[in-house]
Amino acid sequence: MWRDVTAEREAATRLRESEARLSMALSASETGVVTWDLTTGLVQWDERSQAAFGRPYDLSPVHVESLFESIHAEDRPQIRAATDEALAKHTPLALEYRVVWPDGSVHNITSAGSTVANAQGETLTFVGVVRDVTALHLAQSELHYKTLVLERLLGNMPMMLARFAPDGTYLESTGQACRPLG
Repeated sequence: MWRDVTAEREAATRLRESEARLSMALSASETGVVTWDLTTGLVQWDERSQAAFGRPYDLSPVHVESLFESIHAEDRPQIRAATDEALAKHTPLALEYRVVWPDGSVHNITSAGSTVANAQGETLTFVGVVRDVTALHLAQSELHYKTLVLERLLGNMPMMLARFAPDGTYLESTGQACRPLG
């Protein structure tokens, strides 16, 4: 008996290629994947997700409460409320919050996800992504500080900062030195 399996092989190849692209994208963006079984409360999470929470990689699932306990105490009530609402209404969830690593350091996390229903329409799983954005927050803080310093220098010292378009057209200027010029 013969059976043509060409279509099945092509579908399997496309699936493998799609999974490889997804894996590459998650890796490049340093994004981890989290799957929360709503019936047991257990969370399966990959190496990048565990790293975002400051934990060494372990294949064992953890209870969702241990993740909530990692969230900074000031952020926890809002995160719980938003999570409960998303689960109740079956709406997507996108959050930014702080977590406290086991070493006591505070890190900024973004996460997004949504519930997944089975064939019978029952919501049994929540799937999401997690990313540590602490470096981005530090860079934004540094930029904000440098902007404040520059504003103070320009407002209090006889200096001027002018901005020109690439073609040399004058766009604007600011600073203490502009006042005598009117």
